[in-house]
Amino acid sequence: MMERQDRGFSLLELLVVITIIAIMVALAVPNYRTWIANTKVRTAAESIQNGLRTARNEAAQRGVNVRFELTSSTDSTWQVCSMPFGVTTCSDTKAVILDQHAVGESVGVVVTGSKLVASLTNFAAVTGGLPGGITFTPLARPLPADYNKNALLRIDTQSTAPGTRRLATTITAGGSVQTCDAGLSKATAANGCLP
Repeated sequence: MMERQDRGFSLLELLVVITIIAIMVALAVPNYRTWIANTKVRTAAESIQNGLRTARNEAAQRGVNVRFELTSSTDSTWQVCSMPFGVTTCSDTKAVILDQHAVGESVGVVVTGSKLVASLTNFAAVTGGLPGGITFTPLARPLPADYNKNALLRIDTQSTAPGTRRLATTITAGGSVQTCDAGLSKATAANGCLP
């Protein structure tokens, strides 16, 4: 009869495997953190885009002015409200809140609002900073007086983590809402912002 030998791992083999796993984890963690930060930026930008579209649709359906308003510059918190005559912000007690998005998944995301200066590629920070917003008319277009003054016409969303993407959401004079990657060129990527 043959004797069966029980063979296990030696201590040296076990240490080599643990070292290899530790090196692989150390290489993967920075990429994972960047991926998580980019996902938060995308989620925040999509939330803002959905809020803008909600405001535009509500204005057309209700036949009244409806405002989309960012309420913070440190996250993607926003509100959509109907605007009775004489009301200019969603924080007014006469405004009726129709929809809102509270901060949650967008922790670590910075939102910057910009207004149109001269052309669709020339933007400047909104006077007074955030909160800021844009009002849509019953024709689902930005209020002309807002569009030419301090309306949010570009909203940049980026992470506080270094090396991550920046997404820009723009609102045209016709009320169309689009999001593009501010770090990419239109010539090389379909979702790029840069000419």
